[in-house]
Amino acid sequence: FFSSRAPIAQMGGSILAILRIATLALSIAYESAFVWISDFFVAIVVWFSRSLISSDVAAGTIHGEIFVGGQAGSSTVYIGWACAGLEELALISVILYILIASFHLGRPRTLIWVTIGIAGSFLVNIIRMTLLVWVAHDYGIEKMMWVHTHIGDVLFLVWIALFWMIFMRFTESDAGPSKTE
Repeated sequence: FFSSRAPIAQMGGSILAILRIATLALSIAYESAFVWISDFFVAIVVWFSRSLISSDVAAGTIHGEIFVGGQAGSSTVYIGWACAGLEELALISVILYILIASFHLGRPRTLIWVTIGIAGSFLVNIIRMTLLVWVAHDYGIEKMMWVHTHIGDVLFLVWIALFWMIFMRFTESDAGPSKTE
């Protein structure tokens, strides 16, 4: 699969290069692209946080800002470009497509699995941000910064492991019985 002669790997390298250029272009177009995306993330995270944590959570007046009035005192957190996980979401989308396409499931099924992978990654990112608001609310901004350093990696690994277990389970059952049975 990883041979440079494999067409899917060649295509994947090209897609990754294009993707990186696109994310750099988005970071250059910060005011027009990220402000809208930031407001979108803030709205979702504030909604989840108000529903699950406290009504003391509100969107701030600056793009990406969330006000957290909590047990550990009031604080303000920001969802910045790097914290939003957009580059990682785009990267995992391409990697998922390359890996899933290597199973030769057909275009419709490949797109369904890639969509599930992307949607799950997006949801895990929202869960990560909501957990960070909870930590800021209950334990303060200093603890939130420590959790921020690690929670993304932990949740991502749990999500990817769960996704691949489900994916392999369904694709193995689609393949039918093995020749040894």
